[in-house]
Amino acid sequence: MRVHSISSQINTQKIRMCVIYALMALLVAWQHKFIVEGFGHNVYLNGMIFGVFGFGSLIAFKDVFGMKNEQLAFEALQEAYQDIQKGKAK
Repeated sequence: MRVHSISSQINTQKIRMCVIYALMALLVAWQHKFIVEGFGHNVYLNGMIFGVFGFGSLIAFKDVFGMKNEQLAFEALQEAYQDIQKGKAK
C-alpha cells in the first residue's frame, strides 16, 4: 500500500478542483448562448442558483488553499505518534 503525505493529498485536491472548474468554464464557453437564454427565463431564481454556487465555490477554494495550519498540525501529530511507537519498542 502506498502512503501519501497530507501535503500531496492537499495538492492533489487543489489540482482536481482546478481541473473541474476549467472543464466547467469550457462547457460554459461552448454553450454560452444556451445558458444566457435559459438564464433570461427566470432571472431571479437562476441568479440565486448561480450566486449560491459561486459563494460555495469560493468558500471551498478558500478552505482548501488555506489548509496550511491543518497540515502542520497533522504532521506534528504523526511525529508525536511515531515517537511514542519508538518509545514502546525500546
